[in-house]
Amino acid sequence: VAEAGRDVPGGVSVLQRERDALENRAERILESRIAETMRAVGLSRPLPLFGGQAILWPPVDVELRSPPRVLTVSPRDEIRLIRDVLLDPDLTRAEIEVIEAAVEASGQFSALVDAIGGVAVYPAIVRDSRSYASSVNTIAHEWVHHYLFFYPLGRAFFQSSTLRTINETVADIVAEEVDDLVFAAWPGVQPQEPAPPDRVESDGLLFQLRLDVDDLLAAGRVEEAEDLMEEVRVELNALGRGFRRINQAFFAFNGLYATSAASSSPIGPLLRTLRDESPTLVDFLREDIDSYDDAQV
Repeated sequence: VAEAGRDVPGGVSVLQRERDALENRAERILESRIAETMRAVGLSRPLPLFGGQAILWPPVDVELRSPPRVLTVSPRDEIRLIRDVLLDPDLTRAEIEVIEAAVEASGQFSALVDAIGGVAVYPAIVRDSRSYASSVNTIAHEWVHHYLFFYPLGRAFFQSSTLRTINETVADIVAEEVDDLVFAAWPGVQPQEPAPPDRVESDGLLFQLRLDVDDLLAAGRVEEAEDLMEEVRVELNALGRGFRRINQAFFAFNGLYATSAASSSPIGPLLRTLRDESPTLVDFLREDIDSYDDAQV
């Protein structure tokens, strides 16, 4: 940046202002497209005192910048999220490894410090280095969390890992549909492409690994499970899926998203069935699912 700004009056500060202006414009475009899509599917709400007037609530609002990293902790002998903590997004690789080593020093825990795509503070923070397609998906996902905050499911987010998984999976399912609708309305920008064959293959490897690790840990074969995770991680890297670490903490965090290949939870299929049986996306999203039993259709 310094080299690029050397001959520009004002140097880096001018380039930073230009970047900020472009970022603000990109945020407004993404917000308006996603909000228009949400309104089109019927997610606006009537205002209590103004008759037929309706608004999309909460408004779609995003800040494109680096979100925090997350430290995830799981026991070594089972995949279970004990704790996750948001950390500085600018941690170096060396600092990350020191944190993980400190958590794992007792031999009881598995730790992972990893990047995340977004976080549902308000406005949502979404990674600014993502593609257009990925940004649309992540912004829609985080907006669903904002929306659900006004319903029992969203308010119960932290009550249990099951309810958190339901929340995350509902947000994933809605974001997938919003993705399709946004690209149908604005087809001229980076049209979506099907997952490449290597991604399909790597998802299959990751899902099978999760099943195998679940079985090994249930049998008390912890070290064998850890050896297998490292073996498959190397194989996945060769397919272009560059995971720095795959361990119990990796699956504890990524398994919260029950439609992902890292999850062995039955919640994903249950919620997909519920969506298939809901007449519209609005009907699905407004279901008062506040327990695992409620998600069983």
